Amino acid sequence: MVVNDWNRLPKNAVEANLLNSFKARLDKWFMVQNLVQNKNTIIIQSTRGLTNELGGKKPIR
Repeated sequence: MVVNDWNRLPKNAVEANLLNSFKARLDKWFMVQNLVQNKNTIIIQSTRGLTNELGGKKPIR
């Protein structure tokens, strides 16, 4: 539903007065979300690799 998608947008983008400001803020937000997602993927892959190197045992934290 469109309303749910709109409500998930960052507040500073939604409150922009100009369309170009809205788009720029939204682009920045998407870029940050993508970086966070990529970082989490790298961490998960690294942990799996470490687990495999330990013979299936989980690493000690």
